[in-house]
Amino acid sequence: MSPRIQNRAALLADLPPADRERRALALDAADAALRAADPEPATAAVLARWRDEGWPPAPLQILAVGKAAAAMARACADLPHAGGFVLGDDAEGLQRLPADHPLPHPESPRAAAALRAGLRLPTLVLLSGGGSAMLCDPAEGLDIDDLRHSHGVLLRSGLDVGAINALRAALDGMKGGGLAWLLPPGSRAIVLSDVPGHGPEVVASGPLSPPRPLPPPPPGLRPRVVEHLRRWTPPPP
Repeated sequence: MSPRIQNRAALLADLPPADRERRALALDAADAALRAADPEPATAAVLARWRDEGWPPAPLQILAVGKAAAAMARACADLPHAGGFVLGDDAEGLQRLPADHPLPHPESPRAAAALRAGLRLPTLVLLSGGGSAMLCDPAEGLDIDDLRHSHGVLLRSGLDVGAINALRAALDGMKGGGLAWLLPPGSRAIVLSDVPGHGPEVVASGPLSPPRPLPPPPPGLRPRVVEHLRRWTPPPP
C-alpha cells in the first residue's frame, strides 16, 4: 500500500539521525491518520456490512455530494447501479451537476431540479463535508444570489455550526431534511462527518436529517432575513 505522504523522502533528507528518527515517527503517525480518514475504504467497509444484510437492491441509483464525493463513489464501482449524480469532482458513471465550494454555484437550482426529476430508484446517498454549498435550492421567494450572499456572510460570522445550519435550513429547500423527501423507498446513506463530536445532522447542513420542529415562520420572514444579511457587514477580525 503506497504512502499518503508522497514527499516523505524529501522531508527526511539531510537531517541528523536523531531528528530523522523523530520526524519519521511523526510522518508514520500522519500517514496512519490519513489512511484511517480515507473516504474510499471507509465507504467500502460500510458497503461490505450492508451486503451481508442483502442490500443493495437492483437496480440502484447513486447520489454523491461533497468534497469526498468522487472518492466515496469509487468504492461503489462494483455495485449494480443504474447511474446517478455527483455534486463534486467527476465520478465515473455518474452525471456531474453544477456545484461549487465554499459558495453555491450560480447553477445550483438547475442541479436541484435535475435531482427532483432524476431520482426514481432506491438511492445510495454518499454525503460528505462541503455539501452545504454544493447542494442548494433557494426557498420560496429567494434566488441563488440570496443564498450565495448569505453563505458568505455566515462563513465570516463566527457563529457555531449549529446556528449556521439552522439559518441555512431556513433559506434552502435542500437543508434540514429537504433532500430526504426526494428519495424513493429503500434508499440509504453513508455520511462522512468533518465536524468532530457531531452527528450526521450537521454534515452539509443536514439534508437527510430534519431539524427540531419549529412553528412555521411568519409570512415574509425569509425575504426580511435575506435583506438583513445583505445590509449587515461583519466586524473586522
